[in-house]
Amino acid sequence: MSFGDEERRKEWRRKKEEVNNDLPTRTSIVMPYIPIEKNCADCARIFEISSGEQDFFRRKGLDVPRRCKECRIKRKEIREKN
Repeated sequence: MSFGDEERRKEWRRKKEEVNNDLPTRTSIVMPYIPIEKNCADCARIFEISSGEQDFFRRKGLDVPRRCKECRIKRKEIREKN
């Protein structure tokens, strides 16, 4: 292998890395969430989970809540008393 071949390979690798760095990664592509309506597991009322809330729970690695905000607060108060 000659010195010129090695230089061309280095240049090709550098250009390939530049192109790859410009492409969006899988994690950088975020699909927008659609607000969800669910029935609360405790009071059976219908509550909405906004797209912002869904994104928050996803980033924290949590499941989408099964209870409405009021019931979640009540459960938290009960847990803190015990």
